[in-house]
Amino acid sequence: MDLIVSNVEIAVSLDDTRVALRGFLVEPDEPSLADDHLHIVTNIDAYGDALYADREASVYEPLATAGARSGTTPFAITGATLSGFRATGFEGDWYDRIHIYANPLNLGNLTSAQTRDFYVWNARDLYNDLTSITPADDDGLALTEPSAVPTTFGRYEERLYSITPSFDGPAVIDASYIFDFDTEDPVLSVVGVRVIGWPLGPDWRPGIRERLEWLTDVMVARDGTEQRVRLRDYPRRSLEYSVLATDAAQALDALVWGLQDRLVAVPLWWDAQRVTTGVSAGAMSLTVTTTGRDYQAGGLVALGDGQAAQELMEIDTVNVGSLDLVRPVVSSWPAGTLVAPARYARLEPVQSVAHWLPEAHTATLRFRLQDASDATAADSGTTYRSYPVVALTANWATDPVDEYARDIDEHDPVTALAGAFEARALLPRLTRTHLHTLASRYEATSFRDWLYARSGRLKPCWLCSGLSDLVPTRTIGSTDLSVWVAGTGHARYVGLPAGRRDIQIRHRDGTVWRRRITARVIDGSEERLALDSALGATVQPADLVISWLVPCRLGSDAVELLWWTTDIAECQLAYAGTTDDL
Repeated sequence: MDLIVSNVEIAVSLDDTRVALRGFLVEPDEPSLADDHLHIVTNIDAYGDALYADREASVYEPLATAGARSGTTPFAITGATLSGFRATGFEGDWYDRIHIYANPLNLGNLTSAQTRDFYVWNARDLYNDLTSITPADDDGLALTEPSAVPTTFGRYEERLYSITPSFDGPAVIDASYIFDFDTEDPVLSVVGVRVIGWPLGPDWRPGIRERLEWLTDVMVARDGTEQRVRLRDYPRRSLEYSVLATDAAQALDALVWGLQDRLVAVPLWWDAQRVTTGVSAGAMSLTVTTTGRDYQAGGLVALGDGQAAQELMEIDTVNVGSLDLVRPVVSSWPAGTLVAPARYARLEPVQSVAHWLPEAHTATLRFRLQDASDATAADSGTTYRSYPVVALTANWATDPVDEYARDIDEHDPVTALAGAFEARALLPRLTRTHLHTLASRYEATSFRDWLYARSGRLKPCWLCSGLSDLVPTRTIGSTDLSVWVAGTGHARYVGLPAGRRDIQIRHRDGTVWRRRITARVIDGSEERLALDSALGATVQPADLVISWLVPCRLGSDAVELLWWTTDIAECQLAYAGTTDDL
């Protein structure tokens, strides 16, 4: 078999020393040997050196392509100084130090005797000597140590300490204790407020005054329209009551003298009640009526006799018919003991005490409460044109009084017989004063909620005068859109301004209709009032009382409730008419 090899090319790459051989040819009648390198090599080797006899070996002369290496760094390296801190993990956070917990130790509002614990932990793998404990501003605080100093803490040893505060000391507790260890000096901070209960109960004969005071900015335009802005989220509260001290005359002097600049806890005496069964020391709950009374979780409840003995407790949970306490009752109290919600308060800066006899004193005490009430803002269910209608009726034991005030500018040249007058507003400002009597706990609670819905002078409402302002003269049919009344002069002098265009029609059976007057027509001695809708019933004039409905707001941000008993109260309330287009 002849094998012809021709056109052999050898390509050598200087970059990656690769060698490529091209141009192997074989006879076509022979099987292809290209798939087996061993076969190719074997057949070529059979020819030996004769295969290359007629060829001249090529000589490859290497080229000098590189010189001597010098300076392998292309630029100069400038050194830098770096700073930082060690990032510790869980082990570094907890170990190799002294822990005091809880720190700060917050005693809260101290209302009864108590003891608070805290722990000191030597979180080191070595013994640690506690040389001393140095207190500061610790008046009225007693520190209890498990071992007197100097003492040695073992490796990873934890010890229990306790602080017992007394009522003797400053009103505000802000103390510290320095623990002097060999390795470090951790500091324990102790904070809190001493609260003294006000034990003297009221003399109910002049009643107890509870005052609520909102804050509203009322901006009145020249034409009498108003813009009202709330400036206080919750009303300020204060109470005023008289005490008659006979057996406790000396106690009254001591309380006013010593506590006038202190935070005290005063019971809300109108919410007081008597327990029907005795309260045992260690009890964690009290069985009381909570509905309609100002108890709140986190607040205080007072047990006492209304004279000198009293105990304050913190409320954990308010339930229907019971209170759960944060800490147990300290003393035992018999059946008939007074129980009432209490509020943090301060005495007014000036208090007066009258001395009837050497052993009998009387005083009118005034307190400013420091916290808000949990009253819920709620209107009565009656509305007219989407605004609430005052559902309370006036107590006619005190005459309702209307006051008409018109803003008038007077230009007085002094030398003339009379000055010139110019009305700034087209309508007078009408103010009506009503006495409301709240004859039950439910009425008193509902009235308080209604006051919170008014937010002082902020929110408008409708007030019915309750008077016979218009006298009907003809039967009113069920589909009639007009009412005939005796002539009053309103059609001639007044027209249909706000406050004189809405009426309430009350039937003697208690049915009430509220309608808007759309037009007035004078017909001899009568006036015909066009209504916006029919009554839907046929009624006789003798059975009706027609009164004005006036858009109004409260006339003052300050409201006083006078409590005569724990269930009966009165409120003299002023309503100011507005030009609001309700």
